[in-house]
Amino acid sequence: MTIDFHAEANRSTYTGRRADPGWAEAMRGIVEPSAKSVADIGCGGGIYSRAWRALGAASVVGVDFSAAMVDAAREQAVGDAQLSFGQGDAAATGLPSTSADIVFARALVHHLSDYGPPLRASRSGRDDE
Repeated sequence: MTIDFHAEANRSTYTGRRADPGWAEAMRGIVEPSAKSVADIGCGGGIYSRAWRALGAASVVGVDFSAAMVDAAREQAVGDAQLSFGQGDAAATGLPSTSADIVFARALVHHLSDYGPPLRASRSGRDDE
Protein backbone atom coordinates (compact mmCIF):
# COMPACT_ATOMS: atom_id res chain seq x y z
CA MET A 1 0.00 0.00 0.00
CA THR A 2 1.40 3.40 -0.94
CA ILE A 3 0.68 6.79 0.55
CA ASP A 4 0.24 10.00 -1.42
CA PHE A 5 2.65 12.30 0.41
CA HIS A 6 1.36 15.29 -1.54
CA ALA A 7 -2.27 14.90 -0.42
CA GLU A 8 -3.46 17.41 2.17
CA ALA A 9 -5.39 14.59 3.86
CA ASN A 10 -2.06 12.88 4.65
CA ARG A 11 -0.09 15.93 5.74
CA SER A 12 -0.11 15.07 9.44
CA THR A 13 0.56 11.37 8.98
CA TYR A 14 4.23 11.74 9.90
CA THR A 15 4.20 14.58 12.41
CA GLY A 16 2.67 13.36 15.68
CA ARG A 17 5.08 10.56 16.44
CA ARG A 18 8.41 10.81 18.24
CA ALA A 19 11.71 9.19 17.38
CA ASP A 20 12.31 6.02 19.36
CA PRO A 21 14.79 6.41 22.26
CA GLY A 22 16.82 3.57 20.69
CA TRP A 23 17.28 5.74 17.61
CA ALA A 24 18.73 8.55 19.73
CA GLU A 25 21.10 6.13 21.41
CA ALA A 26 22.20 4.73 18.06
CA MET A 27 22.83 8.20 16.60
CA ARG A 28 24.92 9.22 19.60
CA GLY A 29 26.97 6.08 19.07
CA ILE A 30 27.69 7.18 15.51
CA VAL A 31 28.05 10.96 15.72
CA GLU A 32 28.04 13.68 18.37
CA PRO A 33 25.40 16.19 17.21
CA SER A 34 26.02 18.85 19.85
CA ALA A 35 26.59 22.27 18.28
CA LYS A 36 26.44 20.77 14.76
CA SER A 37 24.21 21.73 11.84
CA VAL A 38 22.07 18.93 10.41
CA ALA A 39 20.37 18.56 7.04
CA ASP A 40 17.48 16.08 7.24
CA ILE A 41 16.85 15.07 3.63
CA GLY A 42 13.44 13.50 3.03
CA CYS A 43 12.29 14.86 6.39
CA GLY A 44 8.58 14.21 5.89
CA GLY A 45 6.73 15.70 8.83
CA GLY A 46 9.94 16.53 10.70
CA ILE A 47 9.96 13.80 13.36
CA TYR A 48 13.71 13.24 13.09
CA SER A 49 14.46 16.91 12.48
CA ARG A 50 12.97 17.63 15.90
CA ALA A 51 14.81 14.64 17.35
CA TRP A 52 18.17 16.01 16.15
CA ARG A 53 17.43 19.26 17.96
CA ALA A 54 16.57 17.29 21.09
CA LEU A 55 19.97 15.58 20.78
CA GLY A 56 21.65 18.98 20.86
CA ALA A 57 22.08 19.90 17.21
CA ALA A 58 22.60 23.66 16.92
CA SER A 59 20.36 23.85 13.87
CA VAL A 60 18.42 21.54 11.61
CA VAL A 61 17.04 22.16 8.16
CA GLY A 62 14.62 19.59 6.81
CA VAL A 63 14.01 19.17 3.09
CA ASP A 64 11.19 17.16 1.56
CA PHE A 65 9.64 16.87 -1.90
CA SER A 66 6.09 17.22 -0.54
CA ALA A 67 4.75 20.71 0.14
CA ALA A 68 2.05 19.21 2.38
CA MET A 69 4.66 17.45 4.52
CA VAL A 70 6.86 20.54 4.71
CA ASP A 71 3.89 22.64 5.84
CA ALA A 72 3.01 20.09 8.53
CA ALA A 73 6.64 19.94 9.70
CA ARG A 74 6.73 23.73 9.98
CA GLU A 75 3.60 23.69 12.13
CA GLN A 76 5.25 21.20 14.51
CA ALA A 77 8.40 23.35 14.74
CA VAL A 78 6.75 26.61 15.77
CA GLY A 79 8.83 28.27 18.46
CA ASP A 80 12.17 26.74 17.49
CA ALA A 81 14.06 29.30 15.40
CA GLN A 82 16.89 26.81 14.78
CA LEU A 83 14.58 24.34 13.04
CA SER A 84 13.51 25.14 9.49
CA PHE A 85 11.99 23.32 6.52
CA GLY A 86 12.01 23.73 2.78
CA GLN A 87 10.67 21.93 -0.23
CA GLY A 88 13.22 20.31 -2.51
CA ASP A 89 14.41 17.16 -4.16
CA ALA A 90 17.03 14.92 -2.58
CA ALA A 91 19.34 15.54 -5.52
CA ALA A 92 18.62 19.28 -5.61
CA THR A 93 17.91 20.37 -2.04
CA GLY A 94 18.61 24.05 -2.62
CA LEU A 95 20.97 24.01 0.37
CA PRO A 96 24.36 25.69 -0.02
CA SER A 97 27.33 23.38 -0.41
CA THR A 98 28.93 22.49 2.94
CA SER A 99 25.99 24.02 4.85
CA ALA A 100 25.61 21.00 7.15
CA ASP A 101 27.94 19.08 9.41
CA ILE A 102 25.63 16.05 9.34
CA VAL A 103 23.51 14.92 6.39
CA PHE A 104 20.73 12.55 7.47
CA ALA A 105 18.33 10.68 5.20
CA ARG A 106 16.50 8.11 7.31
CA ALA A 107 13.59 7.09 5.10
CA LEU A 108 14.71 8.36 1.74
CA VAL A 109 16.22 5.31 0.05
CA HIS A 110 12.98 3.44 -0.61
CA HIS A 111 11.59 6.46 -2.48
CA LEU A 112 14.49 6.66 -4.95
CA SER A 113 14.82 4.99 -8.31
CA ASP A 114 18.38 6.31 -8.79
CA TYR A 115 20.66 6.63 -5.75
CA GLY A 116 23.49 8.45 -7.53
CA PRO A 117 22.25 12.05 -7.65
CA PRO A 118 21.28 12.36 -3.96
CA LEU A 119 24.51 10.76 -2.84
CA ARG A 120 26.55 13.11 -5.01
CA ALA A 121 24.54 16.07 -3.71
CA SER A 122 25.18 15.10 -0.09
CA ARG A 123 28.91 14.92 -0.73
CA SER A 124 29.27 18.16 -2.69
CA GLY A 125 31.82 20.53 -1.32
CA ARG A 126 33.79 17.88 0.56
CA ASP A 127 37.56 17.91 0.34
CA ASP A 128 37.84 14.16 -0.21
CA GLU A 129 35.99 13.97 -3.54
